[in-house]
Amino acid sequence: AFDTVATPLILEVYLLDPMNDAQATQEIMLGALDARLRGLSKPHKLSLSRCIAEIAAEYALCCASDSSSLRSTRQVKAVKAKLCVSSVGDSRNAQPCPRFHRDSVPVRLIATIAGRGTQVMPDEAVDRDAEGPVTVLRDPHAVPWDAPAGDVLLLVGNHGQRGSRHASVHRSPPPVAMTPGKRVVLVLDEEEEPDFGDADGTPPWLTRAAQAAIRKLTD
Repeated sequence: AFDTVATPLILEVYLLDPMNDAQATQEIMLGALDARLRGLSKPHKLSLSRCIAEIAAEYALCCASDSSSLRSTRQVKAVKAKLCVSSVGDSRNAQPCPRFHRDSVPVRLIATIAGRGTQVMPDEAVDRDAEGPVTVLRDPHAVPWDAPAGDVLLLVGNHGQRGSRHASVHRSPPPVAMTPGKRVVLVLDEEEEPDFGDADGTPPWLTRAAQAAIRKLTD
């Protein structure tokens, strides 16, 4: 479905109240896809926007819930969705994060829709006693786990560590030169204070339902 999409493409969208208003979330995402994602058919855009809305709702629930009971304990104002489309063989854009690292967030969701998935290093291969921002591996030859396309990963970040729960060490998979196809990745992060960038706070591609959701949230 993505073979005709021009690459590289990075699309960032703020999804408001995704846990409670899936319809508005889908409309926001569909508006962004219609405006930016050229070459993808309307049925595929509808399917993709619906899929992202469902994933965003589950992600927001995880962010808002107590880890032991999965009961919602707070409101998630917004989720920032970043959709990245690149050619598999693009050495620069297909692997934006070539080094194994930990994210400076509480929890990040990464879903590979097409192409090779994110590589995650097993916990025992990481030197947790090493100080500093650079991730150090105990065994430089350790083999990472490759997430298959279609899998959704919830990766604990530096701000989500507590007790025996450590930050997830991962990276983008290496590009495969001279290989056809696209790599499509969805990244979700919780946003406490969404910044829409426009003077009136409303991106031009938002639908009326989405604009109503913004007013309801910010009034």
